[in-house]
Amino acid sequence: RLLTSLLDALMKCGDVAHAEALFCSSKEKVLPMYGAMMKGYVDNNLPEKAIDLFNEVENPDE
Repeated sequence: RLLTSLLDALMKCGDVAHAEALFCSSKEKVLPMYGAMMKGYVDNNLPEKAIDLFNEVENPDE
């Protein structure tokens, strides 16, 4: 929950690079973290990254 809040805050500040680094370094990703990242991407005008992440959640083995 703390990581999700940090991701949300970083994205709200427009610090996409640090949010991505934190997300990628997390060993146990939970669904709300994916949601925070996807929302952050959309809010920062990066919808293609949001779609890619959505597809990763939908098809994790591909």
